[in-house]
Amino acid sequence: MADDSWCWKHDPSGYYSVKSGFLALSRSRVVEVIFSVEEERLLPKVWKTWTPSKVAVFSWQLLQDRLSTRRNLLQRSVIGDASASICVLCGLGSESPNHLFGSCNQISPIWYSILLWLGVELVP
Repeated sequence: MADDSWCWKHDPSGYYSVKSGFLALSRSRVVEVIFSVEEERLLPKVWKTWTPSKVAVFSWQLLQDRLSTRRNLLQRSVIGDASASICVLCGLGSESPNHLFGSCNQISPIWYSILLWLGVELVP
């Protein structure tokens, strides 16, 4: 008698991966409820790049606002004091993905340098 085993029906190999899970979800109607129009447009591109999987997962979490920022930790009651959600780098804004990847005056010069290094021209 053969032993029972688990099989992921949404991938020909029978093995689960984050990519096959995303593709199965994106084919379902649940997508309309979970993702906004902009996210629905961007999320498939996360998995169609040749980046390391940890970069793709980080990008996915960033787009879904699932990073463990101080603001998210406060919303989930991991930290209890609202003042603890302030960005430790600049002390000016709530530590959120938008702040860290856009408006933090301590990190913005780093992102600017990275974009210049990548050859991306910025228009002031």
